[in-house]
Amino acid sequence: MGKYLDPRAALTFKKIFGEHKHLLISLLNAMLPLKEDEQVESIEYWPAEKVPDRMQAEKDSIVDVCCKDNKKREFIVEMQMTWTDSFKKRVLLNASKAYVAQSKKDDDYELLQPVYALNFVNENFMDETDDYYHYFHLVHDKYTEQVIDGLHLIFVELKKFKPQTFSEKKCRYYGSASSPKSTTKHAKYPSNCWRMPK
Repeated sequence: MGKYLDPRAALTFKKIFGEHKHLLISLLNAMLPLKEDEQVESIEYWPAEKVPDRMQAEKDSIVDVCCKDNKKREFIVEMQMTWTDSFKKRVLLNASKAYVAQSKKDDDYELLQPVYALNFVNENFMDETDDYYHYFHLVHDKYTEQVIDGLHLIFVELKKFKPQTFSEKKCRYYGSASSPKSTTKHAKYPSNCWRMPK
């Protein structure tokens, strides 16, 4: 029986989603909280490493996959094998820097587009719930329909992900690698790989 590469490994993850636009687009549309008219249609990859001005005391931003779509929205996708509290802060920092980087001196604020950070984590970090999908964004504490659009942080606990449908089982390759299949076979099923919880 042949051996398969673990898609959770950094190099494999980057190879799959950092070089195959159609797979990344399908993953983004399936996993992000996007309405029907907000779906990602096309993307262009951006450098995964962003080096700041050396005159400033800033940290470098290094992520697994980074891209922008035709609406100028930016998407950061990462695979994290181990969970630490500092990872949350790193995700927030990288997303914030991507948002701020859009601002040019003479641009209107209305031109700023949202940044989505989609993070797959191979460890459980919210033991108080069985939910595997965790979405954080800026929302009014009382009037939850009032939202400031800008930063969207999504964390997916892979060990809690249990495929329920035939299509989800076909795509479990991306989630747990416990039943690996070839990525070629998955290419025609990408929109059903993940189902965002209602």
